[in-house]
Amino acid sequence: MTSLDCGDYAAALDYYQQALHLGRETGNMWEASNTLSNLGYTCWVLGDFARSEAYYTESIQTKQEIGDRRGGSLTAALYGLLLHSLGRDAEALRVGTDALAVAEELGSAQVEAYALTCIGHAQVGLGLLHQAEAAYRRALTIRRELGQQSMAVEILARLAHLALIQDDLAQAQAHVDEILCYLEDGSLDGALEPFLVYLTCYRVLRANRHPEAGAILETAYRALQAHADRIPEPELRRSFLTNIAAHAGIVGEWEQHPPTVSRMAIP
Repeated sequence: MTSLDCGDYAAALDYYQQALHLGRETGNMWEASNTLSNLGYTCWVLGDFARSEAYYTESIQTKQEIGDRRGGSLTAALYGLLLHSLGRDAEALRVGTDALAVAEELGSAQVEAYALTCIGHAQVGLGLLHQAEAAYRRALTIRRELGQQSMAVEILARLAHLALIQDDLAQAQAHVDEILCYLEDGSLDGALEPFLVYLTCYRVLRANRHPEAGAILETAYRALQAHADRIPEPELRRSFLTNIAAHAGIVGEWEQHPPTVSRMAIP
């Protein structure tokens, strides 16, 4: 398990910056391009969107130069997630669609799943909800076939969100029930946006007046603060808590609806 998986974003950032220096120094541009992509993701998670975009675009350019089409399509799909975070959904949809075409051509199921997730996010942002559901369901099937359960759960949360914003509370609850069943023994290690899963579960439970809604919010808030406490730089800690929509959402919900009872513990 990496520092990033453990939520130690500062350590991950330092490690990847050292690895990038080493890759460039030794002329290993394949390794350098991968590290640039990892730096892009790490900065995205920290809410440092400007640096994330710079790292992603440099990684994509480097991969084009060395002919790494699979790696380039994967990084492009991840870059599309950043573009969605920035509200640039038309651009994200184009990037995701191009990445999906390359992934299908190369037969890379994992990259397909990333690209479909990017496409789904962009389509939600553009109000194309039925198309987004289809993209998410394709991605969900792939994640399950690959045995990537934490990522499958993350997509279930997206489907729950879609159902919620369409006022289908029964369907939203069904997805959340599946997520909570998984979380009884499973973890979200490897998920791109684990706190989005918690926030979506809370909002669905609260919409359905479920008694465990407050416990989910408390679990999410305390875990988020624990992650933030491991970020030494004040500005990065602030961006982590405020620039990431799910993180800001958890803090906002906590401030508006502070839980009074905690009965559910989720790892």
